[in-house]
Amino acid sequence: MVFSPKGDQIISSSLDKTVRIWDVGVRTSQRTSNSHIGDVYMVKCSPKGHQVASCSGDMTVRLWDVETGSCRHILRGHSKKISCITYSPEGDQIATGSDDTTVRLWDTETGSCTHTLTDYCIMVTAIVYSPQRDRLASYGVDDMFSYTVRLWNVRSGECLRTLCSEVRYAVLSPNWGHIATMGEDIIDLRDVETGDYTDQLRGVGDFVRMIWSPQGDQMAMTRWGKPMALWKINKQDDDKSQARSEVNGGSVLYIDLNCELVAFSPNGKQIACTSGNGASYGVHLYGTVTGRKIWASKAHTQEITSIVYSSHEDLVASASRDQTVRLWDVVSGQCRAVIQDFQHWVRDIAWVETPSAQYVVAGCKDGAVGMWQVIMDEGICQVQMQWKTTNGMFDVNDITIQGVKGLDPLNEWILMRRGAAEEGDENEEGGGDEESDDGEENEEGDEGDEGDEGDESEENAESREVVNQRASISPSEGLPKRPFEPDEEDEGVAKRTCGNEG
Repeated sequence: MVFSPKGDQIISSSLDKTVRIWDVGVRTSQRTSNSHIGDVYMVKCSPKGHQVASCSGDMTVRLWDVETGSCRHILRGHSKKISCITYSPEGDQIATGSDDTTVRLWDTETGSCTHTLTDYCIMVTAIVYSPQRDRLASYGVDDMFSYTVRLWNVRSGECLRTLCSEVRYAVLSPNWGHIATMGEDIIDLRDVETGDYTDQLRGVGDFVRMIWSPQGDQMAMTRWGKPMALWKINKQDDDKSQARSEVNGGSVLYIDLNCELVAFSPNGKQIACTSGNGASYGVHLYGTVTGRKIWASKAHTQEITSIVYSSHEDLVASASRDQTVRLWDVVSGQCRAVIQDFQHWVRDIAWVETPSAQYVVAGCKDGAVGMWQVIMDEGICQVQMQWKTTNGMFDVNDITIQGVKGLDPLNEWILMRRGAAEEGDENEEGGGDEESDDGEENEEGDEGDEGDEGDESEENAESREVVNQRASISPSEGLPKRPFEPDEEDEGVAKRTCGNEG
């Protein structure tokens, strides 16, 4: 799920083979496409917001026009599942990574494949463009526990260098100045431009996560059962009153907290951490310069799954397995609001800002997604649900949905009772017999759907685990082997194959 660059739309993908475009302002699904014949694994919005790309287990990428919802191009050439896509900073090119061990570069205007980059790994799990758009980094899985990161020239398709190989973990800084890699009890820092080593930390043990600050000048590292470490790349601005371990190009500040999740504030001056001991689970805020604790709170009753700052830096949101999302005041540490409209534990959360409002979006393990507006008025925080989907239900506030098809009588009745749908004249004109027949058909369909839904729930949970644990290698999903057959709505759509595929 991604937001458009302007923050006025949400684009979601699903294992039900659909791509949906949601309008944030009026809280409706404007466009729905089910043209993929395989699970949709990722969607991305172009930098200008006019186009959406979706990749699927059907081995295709589709480029959609946001305004009309029409499919502009079908990109074919990969021979296995496509698991990651990304637009270039200018939006004129898109890169795709696949389980067939290749990265392909495509022209978004024509839909033609310009380069095929062979990664020589088991599968490609992530790709990212440099801010200058001239280079591309690909993350390839070598085996269950190691990665290789390669740097490519976007114009020529040439592999410039292998930044690292057989490492457990690798993270590029946001400004592409450095790449941090983790091996056996060691973390290396390398210059992305030259590939040279610039720094090294030894005796680090098993770090769980490495997170760069937005500015790329420091990195947080969390470890099982050990204090969190803040690695400052440039030590000129260090607070000398704090004890830091000196390294070649910077310094390391240790914070005496066994952290699980970490989030930097947008300005990089604070860091929010989560902790848990089985009895209580807390949120903690620290200053990144001094390492001093700002505040700590017993936040949740079960494991915290996500934590993130608002762009205004006045609130921190935390999500948990206790089926709540909590909003925290950055200055006082006070809990300003609690969102409890969930039937299952909350997997992830994100903030989105529009010119007129800010929102929290949450996704749950059961597939439900919801969005809440956060209103700050004279120091009072109010949270209002905008919309929320669950399995078989769509909750809304103060809107009308028209032209919806496929609702069973119960959901249709619920929507009408809540004022979200208007009664039409169709049933009245059709008479009682027709209404009875429709009801019987829907009931039969529902029974079938319920059976599928139970099976699909386990599949969805498994697939999400694979997506979230990139080092894991999933078994074959049994993807279709037959040639692609376009749907009726795809007639006239340009179908593109990679030039060297024939």
